[in-house]
This record gives sequence, C-alpha cells and structure tokens, in this order.
Amino acid sequence: MFGGFQALVFQTDYQQIQVTQDAGRKRYRDIYRVTIDEQVFEFRTFGAAVEFLEQAKLAAARLAAQKVAEASEKAEIPTFDLPKIKISSRDLRPYVSATKAEISRTYRQAAIDAEIAVLMEMQAKSEYNEDVIWFLMQ
Repeated sequence: MFGGFQALVFQTDYQQIQVTQDAGRKRYRDIYRVTIDEQVFEFRTFGAAVEFLEQAKLAAARLAAQKVAEASEKAEIPTFDLPKIKISSRDLRPYVSATKAEISRTYRQAAIDAEIAVLMEMQAKSEYNEDVIWFLMQ
C-alpha cells in the first residue's frame, strides 16, 4: 500500500505540471553589474546601466575641473588615474569603451589645462617678483 501511494502522488504531481505550464521555476532577470574602482553598482535594466555610465562621464569631468582649480592654487600639476570599469554583461561593452575613451579625453585635456594654469601662475609670480625688485632698486 505504501508503494501505491507513492506512485499516486508522483502521478498527481505530473498531471498538475501538465495542466499548469506556467507554474514552476521563477524567471531570473538579468542584473547588470558595473564595477568602477572596485565599487559595485547593480541595475535591473539595461537603460539604467547605460545612464549610470553617462553619469560617470559627468562625474569624471567634474573631478577633472576640480583638480585643475586646485592645481592653479597649489602650483603643482595633478595626476589623473583612469577608473577601472568592469561589467557583467557583454551588451554593455560598447558603452563602457565609449565611457573609457571619453574619460580619457577629459583627463588628458584637464592635464593640459592644469599644466597651462600652473605655468601661467608661475609666470605671474615671476613678473610680480621682477616688478617688486625693480621698484625696490629705485
């Protein structure tokens, strides 16, 4: 009797699965992971991940502008390290490549701007010192 019960249970489960085809495993959604400098960000949609990469470009531009401003005050040329960006989806590869390229261009231009600002600041100080020396000599 125990063996008959077991067969009846399996048969019932099998019939239920046939009747309700949509019941079963949960559907796993794609999660898009973007890692920037070992900080992980997860997104449920592809669009949100792409938008985040666009925001990363803007954040890099703000950081570059801030470092250029600090460079002119301190009279030293800052270094710009490119962020390490990793992704979990192949679909994001073109967007990550474009983001890295744009950040690289932004940082390169910021380094040039910082160097020019430092040189102009040094020249202004030098001219001021020459004027002071000329004034004192008279």
